[in-house]
Amino acid sequence: MTGRMVTRRAFWAVLAALSLVLAACGGGGGTTTTTAAATQTTGAQGQTTTTAAPAETTTTTADVAADYPARPITWIVSFDPGGGSDIEARRIQDRLQEILGTRIQIEYRSGGGGAVGWSEFVKRPADGYTVAGLVIPHIVIQPLALEDPGYQTEDIRAAAWTVAAPGALIVANDSPFQTLEDFVNAAKENPKGITVGGVATFSGSDLTLAQFASQAGIEVTYVPVTGGAAPLISDLLGGHIDAAFLASSHSVRNSDRVRTLAIAGDRRLESLPDVPTFSEFGYDVTIAFAWGVGMPAGTPEPIVEKFGNAVIQAMRDTGADQAVIEEGLDPVLLGPDEAQAYVDQQVEIYTELLPILQALHGES
Repeated sequence: MTGRMVTRRAFWAVLAALSLVLAACGGGGGTTTTTAAATQTTGAQGQTTTTAAPAETTTTTADVAADYPARPITWIVSFDPGGGSDIEARRIQDRLQEILGTRIQIEYRSGGGGAVGWSEFVKRPADGYTVAGLVIPHIVIQPLALEDPGYQTEDIRAAAWTVAAPGALIVANDSPFQTLEDFVNAAKENPKGITVGGVATFSGSDLTLAQFASQAGIEVTYVPVTGGAAPLISDLLGGHIDAAFLASSHSVRNSDRVRTLAIAGDRRLESLPDVPTFSEFGYDVTIAFAWGVGMPAGTPEPIVEKFGNAVIQAMRDTGADQAVIEEGLDPVLLGPDEAQAYVDQQVEIYTELLPILQALHGES
């Protein structure tokens, strides 16, 4: 298949490239220097008064954001409680409140594979007091594929990315599919007869399925489930769907109830050592999910920096930057500058992948 893939290899390659660019640009949080011109004022009697220009003033990032936050911050989770976005917000909530000295209030706005919440989020004031959990590829692929998802990728200013995970094909423990070969053979024998669930449409779920199905030469029926991973797992365990595509972290969290047939990428996970990669079967299935947090575009940069850096600090202070590995996740830890650059890279990549996703849904 032609076109660039969103791979775990590419993911880390992007991070390395960003690090080099940032190093070349020097340390962050620079200063802004302002010089006012001298003025002359002519009085009523004709006398002229010259006012000397004030001394140069230097405004630092710390000065601009000194009073932030002065009240509680609302964190919008665009999926149901218990899903990946909720878990990532709760993971750092307590420590983030300590660092920022204010409460972080979780607000759920579920629906449309996250689109409902993000549409609401971008309409909030760009003052730093409303943030939202972000998910790649959702926030990129939805605006590319949908005529009006209610928001655009450029309406969001990414503040930090914390963790990432490869896509995974999972089935219930009582499924007749014991291996990936079982699944592929059954799909070839019964075209469109196997149902595969995912998080709504135009998300990481159906994108990973499209990449896999196009290479395996199979046709299955995609079933979009609203609300995120929690209801999707319920549908799988309830026998309403035959399989599901989710991030590998959900495989780990539900390992006592589901069987993972394969994961994306070219290396096995420490947390799922017995689960093969798609590449071991000759399929270049490489979609990765990433979780982070952002603010409405136009939020003052010093505030974005203060909040984003606090998120990264909270991950490190709690030890989550290493603990997440046991959950099937890769720690990412991209601060404000790197976070937005990463999103910009993904827009280009997913634009090239869009045709296979449209083909899965019968679109031209």
